[in-house]
Formats: sequence, structure tokens, C-alpha cells
Amino acid sequence: MKRKVFFILLLIILMLATSCSLLGKETGKITTSPSPAPGIDDKTAEPTEDPSPKETDKSPQETEPSGDIDDDDDPDPDGLETNPSPDTSPLDLVGQGRVEGIGVGAGDSTEKVISELGPADELDYYLGGLYLMYHDLDLVFFTSAQGQFGEITEHGEVVVIGISSENQDLYGVRLGMTFEQIIEVLGQPTTIVSAEENENSELLFGGWSLEYKVGDYTLCFQADSEDSQVYVAYLWVNDRNNY
Repeated sequence: MKRKVFFILLLIILMLATSCSLLGKETGKITTSPSPAPGIDDKTAEPTEDPSPKETDKSPQETEPSGDIDDDDDPDPDGLETNPSPDTSPLDLVGQGRVEGIGVGAGDSTEKVISELGPADELDYYLGGLYLMYHDLDLVFFTSAQGQFGEITEHGEVVVIGISSENQDLYGVRLGMTFEQIIEVLGQPTTIVSAEENENSELLFGGWSLEYKVGDYTLCFQADSEDSQVYVAYLWVNDRNNY
């Protein structure tokens, strides 16, 4: 009887041991399996959005030069400003009634003459008005001003400028040159007047004249003969050409 009970107890112990062994294996499987992260088993991870372009990023149009040049940056858009015109003539200044280096021109007032050059060294009546002579400058201005006793009583305008200085640049030529030499520089004149034809001229009497008429003004060079050296030059207003 005791032996029977012993075998029954042994059988029970074996059964319990077997059960515990099986239970331990299954428990080990569960505990060793990695558990999923929260939310991953039932949701798909949402892709992260691409970072938006930085503000400094620029399109190719903004970063690459277009190759066009702004007209304002072009120093010479028409290709004309940097190249002087081949048609420019020294006589262009004559058409403005001006002599290079002299601040007073034909048509200016006697007030401007005095303002620019100071009081005249000599003042007298000639060619229908007063003339103002400046000895040191070898200049004389024949004007329409009126006066008496060496004083201007009524201001007028310059009608003729007389230049007798060999040091004065005159449109690319100088006094002391011949008509032929002047023509080589300035080109063909408007006219050449002989001494005989100038007999009735109060200003040019007794000499030959080489004349260039440009607009409202005339440039005149005077010499004793056609082949001799020029000794004086005049610039006058054409509408007062009673000289």
C-alpha cells in the first residue's frame, strides 16, 4: 500500500515538473520577443516633410546674369559720345560769334566787355559807334554804344572784334600766315576780296581780305596783298556789315 502511494506521488511530481518546464519555455518566448514601440503596431509612420527652400535660395534667373547691359551703365550706348565727329570744323566757333580764349563775343554788350576785361585803354568813335581798345591784349571791340568825351553814355553791342596779336590762337591758325596757309587749315573761304574792291570799306580799306561766312557771323583775315602775311583778323556780325 505504501509503495502504491509512493508511485502515485512520484507520478504527480513528474507531471508537475513537466508542466512547469513547458510553462517556463512559453514564458521565455513571450519575454524575449521585442515589444513594438507604442503606436507603431497600428499606425504607419508619416513621412517628414521636406524642408522648405531657404529664403536665400534663388531661381536661376535671379542668380545668373542675363547678359543684358543696362543703358544707364553703358558709357556710350549709341557709340557716338566717345568719338568726335569727323565733320567738326574749327570754324564752328565762328558760327557762335566766339573767339577761343576771349570771354567776350560778337553780339555781347559793352557792359560785358568792361565786366570781363576792365575799362578800355582807349575809347573813341568809329564805324557809327564807340570802339574799346585794349593795348596789352591787342584787341579792339567796335560797338554800337554811344558816348562823348571818352565816356559811354549809352551802352550797346559788340559788332566787330579786331585781333592783332600773333600769339592769339585763331581757329587753328595764327596771324603771320598767308592766305594759302590759312586755306590749307580752314578750307576754301566764302570769298577773297582784293584791295581795289575794299576801297569803299571803312574797316578794310587798302588791304586784301580772306573771308569765311558762318551763319550770322564772318571771320575775316586781312593782308597787304594776296600773297603777303596776314596782320589782323576780324569777327563781325553780318547784319551790321557796313564796314
